[in-house]
Parts: sequence; structure tokens; C-alpha cells
Amino acid sequence: MDWSSFIGGVVASLAGVGATLLLTKKMELMKAQALSDSSESSLYLELSDLTDDLGKTIDIYYTVFAQYRAYELSGNSDLLINITMPQATNFEILKSLTYQCFSGLTREQRGGLKKLITMSDSLNDLYPKVLDELRFNRESANIREINVLMSLLCSTYHLANELCNCEVRFKLSAKHPQEKLKEVFTSRSLPLEDFSIMEYVEKAT
Repeated sequence: MDWSSFIGGVVASLAGVGATLLLTKKMELMKAQALSDSSESSLYLELSDLTDDLGKTIDIYYTVFAQYRAYELSGNSDLLINITMPQATNFEILKSLTYQCFSGLTREQRGGLKKLITMSDSLNDLYPKVLDELRFNRESANIREINVLMSLLCSTYHLANELCNCEVRFKLSAKHPQEKLKEVFTSRSLPLEDFSIMEYVEKAT
């Protein structure tokens, strides 16, 4: 037997196997990267959709918020005759996409998304409580919960918008919820002062 030829054949075979393994590994990494990139793009798209949906929800719910503030100020229960609640926002797609691309995000993004998901759970807990109050206990509804829901909606909108627009540059905000509410109201041209709220309700009802 020609041992040199045999050994050369074995080495060549091993080299071929090694090259195949390296190529396979590289292809797997490329696929994983492509999937991660696709998931991140989908995540930002979902954050954009959520920001739009939450903005519309705030616009509709603001009327409820304003009606109850005007009712507090005037005691006029006629202001509560026509109450329209927006649909609850669905965060399930966001949760799934966050799980898919979590490891590829920055620490700040991961923290922001965890906070956003926690806030979405709080929204899903509070929303049906407020809805039941408005359906069955309108004049003695818990106004504090109505106000908390508005504050939570604005904070959730603010965070989703920041995550969407800043992407990898995102940093968690230290702003107080009331400050975020004021910013959101201003950006959506919603009155905050009592006098302006009364005027708004008079026109809307």
C-alpha cells in the first residue's frame, strides 16, 4: 500500500468535510442573521402600527376623559349620556416579535420593550374595569381609574413612539407620566386646561 497516497487521501477527505462543515455553519449564521434582521424590521413596523393605533385610541378616549372632567366641574350628568369607548389595543404580535429578536437588541431596547409589555398588561387589566363602570355605573364611575387609564395610554404611546423612531439609539426616559401626558396631548392638539376641556365637551356633546 502506498501510505503517502492513503494519508493524502484521508487528509483531503478531512479537509473536504471541514470545508463543508464551515460552509454549512456559515450558511446557518447567514440565515440566522437574515431572520434576525427580518424580525427587527417587523418589530419596528409593529411598533409604528401600535403608535398609530394608540394615537387613535387616545383621540377617542379623550372625549370620555373630558366628559368626566367636565362632569366633575359642573355636576351635569347630561354630559355622560353619550359615551363611546375605543377598542382595546392588541399587543400579541409585539410580544411575539420581541421574543424573536430580543438577543439582537441593545440593553436599552430590551428594557424599553419589557416595560412596554408590562404596560400593555396593565392596560389590558384596567380597560375592562373602566368599560364595565361606564356601561353599568356611569354617574358614579371611578373617575380616578378613568384618569389613570388616560395616563397609562399616553405613557404607552410615548414609549412605543420612542422605540419606533429611535431604534438602536433608544434610551429609557426618566420623564414623569404627567409630563408624558402633557406632551402627548400637545402633539395631538388635545386641551388640558379645565376651561378648554369644558369648551371641547360643549362642542362634542
